[in-house]
Amino acid sequence: MKARSMVMLSACACISLALGACSSPFGSSSREVMYAKPDAREIAWKSLSKSEKKEVDGDWKDAKVSKVIADTSTYRLDDASFAGKEVTLVTIRSDQRELLGDIQKLVDEASGKVIGSSMRK
Repeated sequence: MKARSMVMLSACACISLALGACSSPFGSSSREVMYAKPDAREIAWKSLSKSEKKEVDGDWKDAKVSKVIADTSTYRLDDASFAGKEVTLVTIRSDQRELLGDIQKLVDEASGKVIGSSMRK
């Protein structure tokens, strides 16, 4: 009887260890990690034209991120439904900043889309 209990206890311990080793180190399932939203800086970078990318001083990881209210007096909105709403402003340093200013893109992080940009000089 005692031998049978020890075998059962050992089997449970082995199964627990095996299942524990399969869990994600980040505390979430692997599916959640695979579908993480892209960084707003990367979304803005992917929207740049070839000529804009040529004038970038650094790379997309160097961009500055802030929250702003999208308004048509300051920004050119591709989607007018975002007027008056809080969005993410990604500022990418340009080697043409003295002449034109830095490149700025408005990103809606929920949809992962660029919804506008700043009006450069």
